[in-house]
Amino acid sequence: MLFRGMLFTVLARFGARRAVLLSSLVFALFHLNSGSSMDLPQALRVGWFFFAGAAYCELFRRSGSLLPAIAAHSGYNLLTSLFYLG
Repeated sequence: MLFRGMLFTVLARFGARRAVLLSSLVFALFHLNSGSSMDLPQALRVGWFFFAGAAYCELFRRSGSLLPAIAAHSGYNLLTSLFYLG
């Protein structure tokens, strides 16, 4: 809700592409220190979370609803939790 619902929506006034790029970058930087963030170098993790953030933005932008982005993010979190628990 924070990155798509608020940040993306505010930034979209300056263009959708710019909003996707900036909100995805903030999303990636916000997730840098998350405890379960794969055993990857910092730069690759930023890239992965940037890509994920951009995908969530596109889901929101194309659907006009936060629900698909929330569902995708929840699904990702569930899969990674199961992977790390297993």
